Order: sequence, then C-alpha cells, then structure tokens
Amino acid sequence: MEWTEEEYQERRFLKVETNTGKKYEFEEVEQFTYLGSIFSRKPNIGEEIEARIMAGIICGGMKENNKK
Repeated sequence: MEWTEEEYQERRFLKVETNTGKKYEFEEVEQFTYLGSIFSRKPNIGEEIEARIMAGIICGGMKENNKK
C-alpha cells in the first residue's frame, strides 16, 4: 500500500474516539518502526531487508561480547 502526496500531509493528525469516550490523536509521519518492521508511506523492501540484516549483525555482535 502506498500513499500519494495528496493523502500525506505533515503535521496532520488522525483523531480516534473509543467506545468509552477516550480521544486520541496520532500525528501522521513519513515512516516509523514497530516490532522491527518499517512502516512508511512509500514501502521499500530493500530498506526493510537492510534494517533486519543490521539488527541481526548488532545482535550477533552483542552475543559475542557477552561470551568474553
């Protein structure tokens, strides 16, 4: 899924009201990371793969440092 320039506007907020009456506002952003996955308005699988590889390298390096 990809958003067009018209659909994306900085400093725009999504307003949500729950059944219990609580109100929330979420700022629209270019991209964000959630549980290791990158969500963006213009998805890029190459960027996603690179981020996961880098996370694995960092995790592997931390594991090696703990063995010493």
